[in-house]
Amino acid sequence: MSYYSAGGNRHRTDISSILVIAGVMILCFLGTIPVNAQVVKVSPEIKVTPATQVTSAMQVTPAIQVISAVQVTSVIVPEQTSPVANFTANVVSGPAPLTVQFTDTSLNNPDSWLWDFNGDGRIDDQTRNPRYTYQQPGVYTISLIVASRNGKDEVRKLSFITVEKQVLVPVADFSADPVRGTTPLTVRFTDLSSYSPTSYAWDFNGDTSTDSSEKDPIFTYTDPGVYSVALTVRNKDGSDTISKKGYILAENPETITDTVFATPYPVGTISSPQPTSLPLTSRVQTTIPPVTGTEETYPFPALLIGIFIVALLVAGGFILKRSGSSHGQSGEDLHIEMSGGIDYGDGLLTRVDERRHSPGENARKQEEDH
Repeated sequence: MSYYSAGGNRHRTDISSILVIAGVMILCFLGTIPVNAQVVKVSPEIKVTPATQVTSAMQVTPAIQVISAVQVTSVIVPEQTSPVANFTANVVSGPAPLTVQFTDTSLNNPDSWLWDFNGDGRIDDQTRNPRYTYQQPGVYTISLIVASRNGKDEVRKLSFITVEKQVLVPVADFSADPVRGTTPLTVRFTDLSSYSPTSYAWDFNGDTSTDSSEKDPIFTYTDPGVYSVALTVRNKDGSDTISKKGYILAENPETITDTVFATPYPVGTISSPQPTSLPLTSRVQTTIPPVTGTEETYPFPALLIGIFIVALLVAGGFILKRSGSSHGQSGEDLHIEMSGGIDYGDGLLTRVDERRHSPGENARKQEEDH
């Protein structure tokens, strides 16, 4: 190829040498790119189009297109994720008061928790797994906001907790004082029912009729007998009835032993399977059941009388014996009447009378008798 310079001189240039030099430069440039890194992305084809324009009568514009795959190194950085809020509850419905245990199930490790248990926009708790008690019936919306250094998230569960109205049916019960005694027997009844009853119906004698509507009535039993007592209580949630069979014992005062007196000497014993000791002058308020037993009489007084009679007989015989030996006469016989008296005979009386006189008089009287 040849061209003319400005001075009119002709120059000849070989275009092939130019192309060789350009190719060498491009290859040197490509050789500086590292190829030992991990390939994560391939660049699109790079088009290199160098154009050489010669200002001459003839313009030559050769195009050289070099296509090469470029490998780019990259560093993998873990993605920073925000927490995702969520929670559960062990119970979602029931009567008031209702205690609910909430459990956080949020993802990506939150480190703070804000709970709203009744949907009023106020924070009720800041622990991870709180417990909350609902006192009033209603339907409640629960919200939870969780946060960490990577972000925060909120979850709302509409009408999640349902608290029902508490049902408190009363439970009837009562007591009485006294439960046993003689007529007329006045008894005070006391209501012991639970869960706040508002009305009462008492039946004091078991005839199913209402005898009183007071809370703690007083009733007098005028006729002897055994009585059953029933109580029915009511409130807005329901009613309940309790009946106590044979609860009151009203006794006839005529069947009661009023006074027990003591005797100076014991006259016997009464054996009983269940002996009962009572004050001597106390009034007994219960009927004493009949007791079967064996009455025994103590022999102590009769034994003393017998010993006394025997002593008198011995003493009388001794006196008669001494008297007969001193006077040489046997005297009359001693005899005893069945009535318990002692008759010593006329002879004994005569001898006793003689001993009251002097010895001389006694001798004259003896001569007169002979």
